[in-house]
Amino acid sequence: MVMADDRAQLYTIEGLTAGLIMIATAYFVLNTGFMYAPGDAHIADMQLEQIGTDALLMMDTPVNDSVGSELEGYVNDGTGQWDSFNTTLNNYLRMNTGATSMVNNIRYNASIYYRKSSTDEVGAFEFGHFGDLVAHEPAVSVSRLVYCDNNPPSAPYDHSPQELIFEVILWRG
Repeated sequence: MVMADDRAQLYTIEGLTAGLIMIATAYFVLNTGFMYAPGDAHIADMQLEQIGTDALLMMDTPVNDSVGSELEGYVNDGTGQWDSFNTTLNNYLRMNTGATSMVNNIRYNASIYYRKSSTDEVGAFEFGHFGDLVAHEPAVSVSRLVYCDNNPPSAPYDHSPQELIFEVILWRG
């Protein structure tokens, strides 16, 4: 049984113990609450990749059965309509619902990869670009296979029908 004299000491020890428990709890909560989660770092890259995939899919979808897609038209035309391609791709990349602000600063570099039938090697050339890639910015790559049957003389790829890889590298500028 506690005597009347010991009551103040018991309350003091109980108060100090409760205070230490609260300080330790606050310490653990604050240290674990600001921990960097590496799994969340790639969400912006996944969004950027999805935007690029959607833009290329829209360009590669024909309006009707009798007309090819815009992307096939740019590749098969070969008259240097890079400005028209850049305008179209920029418009598709910047279409948004207003839910995110990252679509206004997307930069890209589009390239075509083709097979050289004379040497059986893979060749590449730049098809269009918007912005300069800075080495420290993360980039994502999206691509589509495009059938080229026309093979214009001004194009660097072979004059035989073939599937070309149309690759676009995207990054935030």
